[in-house]
Amino acid sequence: EQANEFLTQYIDKFNALFAVEAKETVSVYRPIPENIDIAHILCVKHKRSVDNGGIFSFHNRHFKVICDDVNPIPPRAKVDVLVSPVFGVKVQYNDTVFDTLPFAKPKKRVQKTESTPKKEKKTYRPPDTHYYK
Repeated sequence: EQANEFLTQYIDKFNALFAVEAKETVSVYRPIPENIDIAHILCVKHKRSVDNGGIFSFHNRHFKVICDDVNPIPPRAKVDVLVSPVFGVKVQYNDTVFDTLPFAKPKKRVQKTESTPKKEKKTYRPPDTHYYK
């Protein structure tokens, strides 16, 4: 209790010795423009390329870019992947931010037909008249 009582008196003395009045009272901080989303700036950004279907891979998962018809992302374009706990995973291309959806790529199927017999490997055997023999 004595320390708290001392601090209340000391703060006034400290401020009287070291406090400085500001020359200008106008704030030096600028307001954020309305067209800028601060969440898209304060996030982790990674570079990736988009394939022909608008799909990219990120941390062993695939995502599909949801594009409008006005500004589509061209195939094999380099994009910035924006990752944030606020909005998840988004894609930025030419200052335009697109939403993404998780995507499961279909696995390639190999068609095996049992009707075709396996070909036997033939090894070349030179004839008896060959000069190596």
